[in-house]
Amino acid sequence: MRRVASDAQVAEPLKQVWQRAAVLIAFDGASKALALLASIWVARAFGPDGFGALSVAQSVAMAAQIVATCGLESWAVRAAVASPQRSLQLASTVMRLRLALGAVVIAALLGGAALAGPRQGIGLLVVVYGLSAWTGALSLQWLTQSGRATHVMGAAQVLAQGVYLGLVVLLASRTSERLWVVPAALIAGELVAAAVNFGWVRRRLGALPPAASWRETLAMLREAAPLAASQAFRAVGFASDLVIAGLLLPIAVAGLYGAALKVFQVGISAASLYLIVALPRLVRVRENDPADLPRQLHRSMAVLTLSALPPLLLVGIAGEPIMAAVFGADFAGAIAPLRWLLLQWLFYALLSHYRNALLVEERQGLDTTLVGIGAFAHVGLKYLGGASAGMIGIAIGGALAEGLLLVAYALVFGRVRRRARAPAAGRGRSSTGAKCRSSAARAAGLARVAAHSRRRRSSGSNGVSSSRARTNLPTLSAAYCLPCA
Repeated sequence: MRRVASDAQVAEPLKQVWQRAAVLIAFDGASKALALLASIWVARAFGPDGFGALSVAQSVAMAAQIVATCGLESWAVRAAVASPQRSLQLASTVMRLRLALGAVVIAALLGGAALAGPRQGIGLLVVVYGLSAWTGALSLQWLTQSGRATHVMGAAQVLAQGVYLGLVVLLASRTSERLWVVPAALIAGELVAAAVNFGWVRRRLGALPPAASWRETLAMLREAAPLAASQAFRAVGFASDLVIAGLLLPIAVAGLYGAALKVFQVGISAASLYLIVALPRLVRVRENDPADLPRQLHRSMAVLTLSALPPLLLVGIAGEPIMAAVFGADFAGAIAPLRWLLLQWLFYALLSHYRNALLVEERQGLDTTLVGIGAFAHVGLKYLGGASAGMIGIAIGGALAEGLLLVAYALVFGRVRRRARAPAAGRGRSSTGAKCRSSAARAAGLARVAAHSRRRRSSGSNGVSSSRARTNLPTLSAAYCLPCA
């Protein structure tokens, strides 16, 4: 019989959750800074044409890698936190399954490259980038995350980006006509990170046992399918920009859009880190006072929006000289789509709050449905925009799709909260006999409430007395402490 981990194994104080989140923020910020420096170096070395080809190839490979991951990492984090004794067998099983899925994806990418025709050079770049499907399977980063070794996971990310930047600086200036050295440098950095994570697992947890049977492995894949669908839909929404740009626009114009998208992705990473930190607090609010959840959610939205306005205005107003100074004079035109991407970022940050709220309310099915609708909206509106107005049209289409998705999330969350309040209101309306309750009975009821309140205060649980509340906090925060593309 499967043993459920005790609260002592799973739960941890909120202070420790915040400390781990702070460590993750610091390491993630450093790795993103190194990645941005590498992108700037590549843009300056290869120009808009080369940078456009690399950006389009990386976007296609990223979508393929989401398919190869198939939601297994997010699912495995939750499973390992809930049952630490199964973590090593989970690692073996997830690694085997991801290597098999990676082989299928890489074979499909090879077939696509062979049929790419005039874009065969980009197809080969997609294949090299696609090798990340295997390096990601070997890294076991999710296991260091579930083991709360945030410092190991963060250090591995920084080391990977450092190796990538070093190799790009070393090789790109010497082989300016060979674009493949850029994805090859990225794969080398990922292999170093995989070695760091794998070494920690071997040293702290021991050797990996044999994987589970294929029957159990396929059952695991079915359980991870909802997470995979949500992640795949979201990846399609964000990766579609450059894919559509590569199909409709000259590759140099796609390079300009790729530079704007790099700045946009820095903002996405910053917003995701804020949401990681904010999620445990929403869990506690939901467990203590569910009626206060909307107010706290809107307060968090206001804090993030007000904090982001100064940099958004700065980039929107003075973006052209900034882009020219950072990426090179040829990239000054990237400010045109970037202004619309900044608006899309604002919509993304707000709707992600509603996504967190639906997760806290345990409405993942609704989230998956909305994300799927959003993916189709992104692709359709971006394609229409790109066909009619070029790269600015693609950016406008993305902002419009994200804005419509924000409205949909707000309406669905409001409906969820109204349904949550309806049973309590119904009980209040149906209890007409309560008006005839005697004063002695009312006094007894108040005494019981007061005694219950005193017991909760004396327990030192800050109002979270159930094992479910104690378990959800670290589990959900661990599930969301994932690097965001």
